[in-house]
Amino acid sequence: MLAALVAVGVYAVQRARRTIEDEGPTPSELLSDFRELHSRGTLSDEEYKTIKTALAPSLKKKPPARKSGHDIENDTESTS
Repeated sequence: MLAALVAVGVYAVQRARRTIEDEGPTPSELLSDFRELHSRGTLSDEEYKTIKTALAPSLKKKPPARKSGHDIENDTESTS
């Protein structure tokens, strides 16, 4: 049980540390996914608390805004 908990925590932290360029989920998105798993009973209270604690530092940092397709088009046009 403890090994599974640690594995899930490590996975969450690794996913949270991905850069925006990877287009991976944000820490907030990850937390939402884990919250859903917790509400379904897939994660115990203890597991969810550990994951939430691991993600907390990433949630406090405001990530740079992702550019939408429209913003990217505008950047291209302005450099032409």
